[in-house]
Amino acid sequence: TVECAICGDMIAVESKVVPQHILVTECCNMTPLHRECIQNQADASGYFFRCPMCNNEKKFNNIMKIMGINVPQSDAVWEKDGYYDDLYVEHWRCDVPICLHPDGGRGTVVTMTSGT
Repeated sequence: TVECAICGDMIAVESKVVPQHILVTECCNMTPLHRECIQNQADASGYFFRCPMCNNEKKFNNIMKIMGINVPQSDAVWEKDGYYDDLYVEHWRCDVPICLHPDGGRGTVVTMTSGT
């Protein structure tokens, strides 16, 4: 038995014939993965779908598509719904006790949107 590289559950490998619900990565030493685990990763990753072991993109994507994994042509779930909106907030106020800035540190906090 070996461990699925994504979920950590054990995979029973009893012969050289790989069962339909198991896929192997050809880019990094034939690592076994559950078909369901890799499909969930593809659905979540979209354009960013890569091998969970070696981070290979091109070869891994090609093999997974041949094996029947649908890779959506979309952004990853972590790129949607404002998950990174806080990265677009810039701090524009001086917080030191004695500010040497010409306006005395009375700037404002400016929020930038992802569209700018």
